[in-house]
Amino acid sequence: MNFINYLIPVAQAHTNDDVSGYHMMFDYGFLGMSGGFVGVIFMILLWILIMAGSIYLVKYLSQSRQQDKTPLDILKERYAKGEINKEEFEKRKKDLV
Repeated sequence: MNFINYLIPVAQAHTNDDVSGYHMMFDYGFLGMSGGFVGVIFMILLWILIMAGSIYLVKYLSQSRQQDKTPLDILKERYAKGEINKEEFEKRKKDLV
């Protein structure tokens, strides 16, 4: 048998007129990259990654803004919250300035 005899069944398998879409659905659509079940799962995972990444980015940017406080600002906040009294505030303020 030569090489051409191996190609004839392959060519005949792809030329039948199957209009029901059975071969298309199970050969390419179900597990292939043209959509189907696996494509839906990948799309859901993609959206989950996009949402998680955007949440992480917002949290990261908000934390970086909080770190821009000076030591004096932190001291004023502690005094305003009542964590330290006026004497302690004045003493530490002299140390910072």
